[in-house]
Amino acid sequence: MQIFINNESIEVDTNNLINLSQLIQKVETSTLEPKQNFLTSIKLNNKLLDDQEEIDFAEYPIEKINNLELFASSPKDLIYDGLQLANTILPEMHKLISTILEYFEQNKTSEAYQEFQVITDGLMWFTTIFNGIEEHLLDNLKEKELTQHPFILNGNKLSGVFKTLIESQENSDQTLFLDLLEYDLLECIGLLSNSCNDFYQKVTQ
Repeated sequence: MQIFINNESIEVDTNNLINLSQLIQKVETSTLEPKQNFLTSIKLNNKLLDDQEEIDFAEYPIEKINNLELFASSPKDLIYDGLQLANTILPEMHKLISTILEYFEQNKTSEAYQEFQVITDGLMWFTTIFNGIEEHLLDNLKEKELTQHPFILNGNKLSGVFKTLIESQENSDQTLFLDLLEYDLLECIGLLSNSCNDFYQKVTQ
């Protein structure tokens, strides 16, 4: 059996291992975790597995594995990838918030709250990326004097806006919810959208 991580061959003691899931777990604990790397994709016998296939092949017998290629990324790489994706997602979120506000004006409340769930998912994803910046790139931000960059300032503001927005929704306070949506979240997402690419370029220089 040949095992590779990011195209580099590694040796793994497969004694007492029964299936793919156990092999992956051993590689993660022995090789990836000490380097603080995260597994991003699996290629089994030259077949790249999607998320569902990773579950389906978990019990795949180890004796049938001829070639296993694993791809992993560091936290910084995942954050940089997230920032590139945010450069596309943030403008889409800004447009969707405007659409939600139009739905409320047209008394399409059900459609508005349904679309807001998409915003909620997007904000939770962005929060994960942003928290990763503060956790893994803080020294980089200080060195490059980016701690006061508009992207960072508005990212910090967003967490408070998001929390208050969710609370207003849970309390059925539609007046506060709409005010926050129109005058806080819309502006904050717009500023993040406008500053994301500049921040990415500077933090990766």
